[in-house]
Amino acid sequence: MFYVLLIVTVIISVIAVKTNKLIFKIGVTFLCSLMTLWLYFIQNVHAYVFFIIAAFLSSMVGDYFLSNKGRNKNNYTYGIAGYFAAHAGYLAFAAIYGGFDFIAVAALIMLTAGYTIYFILRVKKEISNSILLAAVFFYTIISCICMSLSLNTDFLRATKGFYALGIMMILISDTLIAESDFCSNRRFSRFILPTYYFAQISITVSILFLFDICL
Repeated sequence: MFYVLLIVTVIISVIAVKTNKLIFKIGVTFLCSLMTLWLYFIQNVHAYVFFIIAAFLSSMVGDYFLSNKGRNKNNYTYGIAGYFAAHAGYLAFAAIYGGFDFIAVAALIMLTAGYTIYFILRVKKEISNSILLAAVFFYTIISCICMSLSLNTDFLRATKGFYALGIMMILISDTLIAESDFCSNRRFSRFILPTYYFAQISITVSILFLFDICL
C-alpha cells in the first residue's frame, strides 16, 4: 500500500510541476502526510512522527498562500509563516533524535554566516515591507538550524541520509524562490517545485526506513 501511494505521489508531483495547479501541489504534500500517518498506525510506535505530519500540513498552508500571493499583499508573509511552522516540525523531529555535535555546530556556523551575508547583500534591498523582511530573515535562520540538526541524528544511515537530503532540498528550493521572487533571477525557477517535491518525498521515505528499523 505504501509503495502504491509513493508511486501515485511521484506521478502527482510531475503533474504539479507541469500544470502548476494548486490542487496537485497540495496533493503531493497531503499524500506524504497520509503515508507518514499510515506508517505510524501500522507500526504503532512513539508519536514523534506527528512532528513530520504537522510539518507537512503546515507546508500545505504555505503552498496555498504562496500560490495565491497575487490576491493579497499579506499572503506571501502568511505563506512564509506556514513554511516556518513546517521547519519547526522538522527541527523538533531532528532534535529529538539527535542534537548538536561538532559537525552540526560547524554546519550551523557556516550556513548561518553564508545565508546571512546572502540575505544582507542580495535579498534585503529587494524587500520594502518590514514584516515580510523579518519573516524572511527568521525563516532563513530556522532553515539553517534545521539543516544542521539533520546532519546529527541517531538514525541509521538510510533514514539519516534521506532525511538530511530532504531538508537540504528544501533549503535549495527556498533559495531558488528567493532568487526568483525577490531578486528577479528566474534562470533556475523551473527547479523550485521539483526540488520541493523531491524534499517531501525524501523525508517521507526516511520515515519508512525509520519504521523498518523499529520492526
